[in-house]
Amino acid sequence: MKQKVLISLLALTSLALTGCGNTSASVSKPTESDVASNTDTTKPSDSTVIVKPVQDRDVVAETHLNLDDDVFDLVMKKKDSRNYDAEKADFNAIGVERMLTSSDYAPNKSGDVFVNYVDGDTTQFTTYNGIYNVKVRYLAIDTPESTSEIEEWGKSASNFNKNILKNAKHIIVQSAQSAKTGKKAAADLDGYGRSLAYVWYTNVENPKKEDFRNLNLEMVYNGFSLFSGSRNEMEESFYDAFMEAYDIASYFKKNMFSEEKDPNYYYDAPKALSLKDLYDTSYYTTKHKNNPDDDGTSYSMYCDYKTKYTFEGVVSRKLGTSFYIQDKIDGKYYGLYAFTLRNYAPVKIGNRIKVSGVLSWYGGAYELSGLSYSFFDSQPGDIEYVLDSNGNKVTENVEPIKATVKEINSGKYNGVLCELVDDNGQDETVYFNNAYNVYEGEVSNYLFGGSEEINGYNSTYPFYNTDNSITLFGRAGEDFDNTSETYDNMMAVNSNYVRIKIARDILISDENNVGVTSYRYFSGTLDQNGNEAYQYYSPKHPSIIYAINNAGAGRVFQGKELPTSGSYADGDVFVKGDFYNDEANPGTLCDVYTYSENGWTLFDKKTGLDSKGEEVHETGSQIQLFRKQFTRKKVSHLVGVVGNYVSTSGKNSKYTFNIAQANGKEEGVVYDFDNFEEVR
Repeated sequence: MKQKVLISLLALTSLALTGCGNTSASVSKPTESDVASNTDTTKPSDSTVIVKPVQDRDVVAETHLNLDDDVFDLVMKKKDSRNYDAEKADFNAIGVERMLTSSDYAPNKSGDVFVNYVDGDTTQFTTYNGIYNVKVRYLAIDTPESTSEIEEWGKSASNFNKNILKNAKHIIVQSAQSAKTGKKAAADLDGYGRSLAYVWYTNVENPKKEDFRNLNLEMVYNGFSLFSGSRNEMEESFYDAFMEAYDIASYFKKNMFSEEKDPNYYYDAPKALSLKDLYDTSYYTTKHKNNPDDDGTSYSMYCDYKTKYTFEGVVSRKLGTSFYIQDKIDGKYYGLYAFTLRNYAPVKIGNRIKVSGVLSWYGGAYELSGLSYSFFDSQPGDIEYVLDSNGNKVTENVEPIKATVKEINSGKYNGVLCELVDDNGQDETVYFNNAYNVYEGEVSNYLFGGSEEINGYNSTYPFYNTDNSITLFGRAGEDFDNTSETYDNMMAVNSNYVRIKIARDILISDENNVGVTSYRYFSGTLDQNGNEAYQYYSPKHPSIIYAINNAGAGRVFQGKELPTSGSYADGDVFVKGDFYNDEANPGTLCDVYTYSENGWTLFDKKTGLDSKGEEVHETGSQIQLFRKQFTRKKVSHLVGVVGNYVSTSGKNSKYTFNIAQANGKEEGVVYDFDNFEEVR
């Protein structure tokens, strides 16, 4: 690279930040007079600040991975099996691990390696050894928004991040403390449950530490992010590299610091578009130059990931802060999902609104993002009420469309609120149960879901249900023998099976007004052999919570015997006991163990101080677990929004009934999930 030289105030900036204790990297570009004054060749006075030139050079290449040799060797150990290996690095345990790439070992084939490129400073990886999913929020940077909100250079930053990671042969994720010390150190989480970490990558097949480049630093150096690191939380030379990268990017006007327009940002006013035109297949194309994930799928030419469009429709359901709108045009219904992390006043079920944003195609469904609204200072493209001729807000009673399983699974009512009925238009009863598949003689359960199964919905792809929503299948119209069904038959498009997903922030109550938090409430009492096998949901007894709090707030594991293998971290709790099968007692005493680098030890509880002021400990504490038996259920009135099953991987797996409205959450809304009955 041809080097450019510019006189800067880097030394002055660093001095000021150090002296004032301010660790932000907000630096102003020097004026011509600043440059002139600081290039004066006369002898400086005592008050003159000596500055040095800054070169536009590859500061990223000069910054190396800080990791002790033994830890680096552990991280880079090869493997050829998806099974967990206690001899390999595990991010949850030690705060540093390789992430799975297409050039590394993969569970099935390279094309199935899971990475969800969220935006410029957030990526969801599959770990190389642990085979679980980890969402990483990049430390020390803050790129412009490109998801729920859309800002200049946000999409460009996101594309830059994705292109680097897609082509990387090896990726290492490292916690803040590990990056500072070079040793093992668990990562911290932010308020959204994301792991705070640095991301290192290389395109070298058999790399050394110096072959890795830091992606966080790369984003700053290329002008896609501000620098938000703290000197006292970073290794000194690492901090200085970020400061220098920020100086280079801002002084030499790279990307977001330039006077150029962002090629991936739409600067004009939104264009009006009807939902009918969005679904008009005559406007579909396979050419989507702005879609980095383009795989040849045909969808609307209007969905270009850039242009802002305005749609009109009635709000049919809310899903957290996000929502659905739908409209009836020329006798047909069309729907659209709008993604946002904010609550807006006009977004109330039954309100007819105009909403503007950028269209994307995600897992076989359209998604609108980049929404905005201001009560005091309305701007073009803000969400607005639709008014009648008298200036009154238009409201409508949203009645679900009656649809059969076949119509739902065909996508006829994509994004539309529907009620499940039979071919005669009558309420259809849905029976729930586990369904099993046999592959090479091994019986597999495909229907895990719910808050008890953290990253355990699917053993091959655990990232499919990372939000731990209750996910279950049912068959409409008839009870069935779950042991005789294969997965392929169950998922056949024209079968009577319907896939149901209940968002984790939706509260459903049973017939006794008890909250339902597990798929097991619906899935029955049959094991894979068709025999009675009681499945229990064990709510956390206060004593369990006490144990967790005193053990470092770790995860809770339960079983008959202490595990001899698996991925565990300091503070994890293991409850040893046979409480699942204890029919005689309403509660069962179980031994409690906590995990450390020395393995599992009996929980050591501090109970107080003795007469001498010394601590009194109670070792080998037991807790009492209470169980509640759930029998298999059916439901006769099922209402939901039809949509593709969109996992965090973006994969499409048939259509789903999305339960987006809890019983009684909003007055006047039809219950989505009601009338539970036991299957006798």
